[in-house]
Amino acid sequence: MSAQIIVPTTAPAAVPGAAPDVTQGAAAANDGQLALPFADYELISSMRAQRILGVGPTVMHRLLTHRPVLFDSLQRGPHGRHLIRYWSLVAYLDRVRDRHGIPDRRPPLMHPGARYRDVDLLPFPLTDTVDTIAAGEVMMLGTRNVLDRIESGAIEAYRLEGNGRWRISRRSLAAYIQSWARVR
Repeated sequence: MSAQIIVPTTAPAAVPGAAPDVTQGAAAANDGQLALPFADYELISSMRAQRILGVGPTVMHRLLTHRPVLFDSLQRGPHGRHLIRYWSLVAYLDRVRDRHGIPDRRPPLMHPGARYRDVDLLPFPLTDTVDTIAAGEVMMLGTRNVLDRIESGAIEAYRLEGNGRWRISRRSLAAYIQSWARVR
């Protein structure tokens, strides 16, 4: 017997302009059909946002308290945990991608209520990332020379906040090294 995947429709999201979220409908639980494993809410935990962004609690706190606001969040009580609006985090990462001139390589959403996979939200996956020190070691250059190549657009890289560390695309770095080797 094969399981049938259902995607229930929902009412529009509470945030104006945000796409509705996919939820697990009661019908799916009752008639043996497999519901998709997406979150039930528009909000995600700060812990999940940390995993998506690849940051620790200190940097997450800095991002949450940044002025101007980088993405929408709610805090339950004066010392409660933050909850982040999913689509505002997506919009923030779109701005990061645009600011650094990185094309959007995310797969298209298949229906209006769908969400991107967490690994697709960053301009390129964390597993495809190196820092400036590692890039400098590979290219046998100092950090300043690596930064010059990032700023010129020769190597694809981004950072989440003004003084944050650069995240360099391994693929972009490899392509740059190959083109550099051909020139020599």
